[in-house]
Amino acid sequence: INHLQLYFEHAFAYAGHEAVWRDSSPFTPDEIRELDRYCRERFIDLVPNQNSLGHMERWLEHPQYRHLAELPEGGAPTPWGTIQEKATGLSAAAPETLEFLEDLYGQLLPCFTSSLFNAGCDEVFDLGLGKSRALCEEIGKGAVYARHIRALDSFAKKQGLRLMIWADMALKHSASLPGLPPDCILIDWLYEAGDPVEDHCRRLAASGHDFWVCAGTSSWNSIAGRTANMISNVRECAATGRKYGAKGFLAADWGDAGHWQMLPVSFAGFVYAAAEGWYGEGQSNLSEALNHHVFGGTHDGAAWIELGNLY
Repeated sequence: INHLQLYFEHAFAYAGHEAVWRDSSPFTPDEIRELDRYCRERFIDLVPNQNSLGHMERWLEHPQYRHLAELPEGGAPTPWGTIQEKATGLSAAAPETLEFLEDLYGQLLPCFTSSLFNAGCDEVFDLGLGKSRALCEEIGKGAVYARHIRALDSFAKKQGLRLMIWADMALKHSASLPGLPPDCILIDWLYEAGDPVEDHCRRLAASGHDFWVCAGTSSWNSIAGRTANMISNVRECAATGRKYGAKGFLAADWGDAGHWQMLPVSFAGFVYAAAEGWYGEGQSNLSEALNHHVFGGTHDGAAWIELGNLY
């Protein structure tokens, strides 16, 4: 594995924002520099990933940041038929949003030596529902989204970095694609077996942007994983991304709903994604790879694979 993204919403010790991270055991700048050095010695590119539009609940729940919210009182509908009770997204129309993000980037990005930066911007459930409503009605949600990404791109370029974002919003609002920075990398996350990987890759390839595919370990929202789903998902994403010229391949491992899973639950996904990313065509023997690379020659790999199908 030669690329590692460290995802942040709020758990970095940003100076001047102590109220947000004080009780979250945050990474300090010195710890990031130490981790960056450790990765570099092992030929791994450690890439900062700070969400910059959606998934900002841990900031917006504090009164001093509420003015940055698209819906300060919450109420954004989700694709799963639920309602986000708390404010979740920054307003893409408020100038203060960009001032806030430029402050965060100015503190976080110099701690890394990577030439890449993932600004997130996924699952913006409330785009156009609050403060940006008038602007979205005037020029369209896709154009408002693209305008925000261009501003983030200018911040990244000031620090000599190439911008990456998650691809879900650009695919949802296709009108945004032509307005995105031409060298912006789109990362398409698809975590379920049978997800429309082919359609997404075809559209992203046609857009002219460099893109990556991102499968999942299928560990989160589980206790022992979902091995069969992981294998199918990883194989589909790796093979289809390769077919359409994806420039990179990620395996995501999240901690939703309180991070039920212990670390070994994710090992199968890490190993299988590495094998499929480099070799493809389903050539990897997952049990043997786990035994050799993770469990030191024991036969524990097969047990963890089986455990991940018990759900």
